[in-house]
Amino acid sequence: MLKYKYLQGDIMGALKNQMIYDMKYKGYSIKTIKSYTYCVHSFSKHFMKNPLHISKDQIIDFFSYLRSNHKSESTIHIYYESLKYFYKMHNKLNNLPKLSFPRINNKIPIVLSRSDTQILLQKSHSLKYKTILTIIYSAGLRISEATNLQLSDIDFSRKTIFIRNSKNKKDRYTILANETIKLLQQYINIYQPIDYLFYSNDITKKISTDCIQKYFKAHIKYCGFDDSIHVHTLRHC
Repeated sequence: MLKYKYLQGDIMGALKNQMIYDMKYKGYSIKTIKSYTYCVHSFSKHFMKNPLHISKDQIIDFFSYLRSNHKSESTIHIYYESLKYFYKMHNKLNNLPKLSFPRINNKIPIVLSRSDTQILLQKSHSLKYKTILTIIYSAGLRISEATNLQLSDIDFSRKTIFIRNSKNKKDRYTILANETIKLLQQYINIYQPIDYLFYSNDITKKISTDCIQKYFKAHIKYCGFDDSIHVHTLRHC
């Protein structure tokens, strides 16, 4: 164990930092970077050795181990993609055996009717979250796009919303719906945002996606709707 602690603090620390630097340079999100480096770290810890020195047979055994511990196919696939990135970065992609994964059945997502969506929004007694959900619904925003909104992104005169760093790192504009304007102005007058439109307990920091998802999950239950409905569902209604 002491040997592994030395490996973890010395060699693995350097490998992790190198991977973080490489992924940031290539524009990967912070969430993906954390996920990939965690997977490689867990893989290394499992064998208590430098991942560059782990054999193909051991890698196959590792994925068998994940399945025997009832990890989902999506989780196992993330592990595989993480190792694929790691070995490719070190020009050792041949170290990684080619594994096949079963096709994941894509269920047709539940889409709320217009009347159900209106009920969902009207029953929200929190002005803050009602505004967030309304703008996600009316402007077709991703939850991360809503959390990144700044006060200066809202143009009431042109009825537009500026979305920065959207999908594929592109900026875009979307429409600010008439029915959203009054609610949004009410929210701004009461909450007085300075920088981020929707902030956390600290007015200088944006609200987290976890906070919105946690509220939405509880609100869906309160409204009596299917609990498989997610915030993301709103942008497709």
